[in-house]
Amino acid sequence: MEVRHEALSTANENEVIIASAISTLSSCQIKTINYHHHHDSYIPCMADIRSNFLDD
Repeated sequence: MEVRHEALSTANENEVIIASAISTLSSCQIKTINYHHHHDSYIPCMADIRSNFLDD
């Protein structure tokens, strides 16, 4: 039971990370649309996602 619970906990954490990445991407897309500088806006967005992963 403990192993299953641990696996479930890990799955939940992964979902949170994925949701965080998706929300970061969504805000990046909005910035990109607003500024119309696709390349300039997109690169910092990838850095934002990396920093989200490293925060753990």
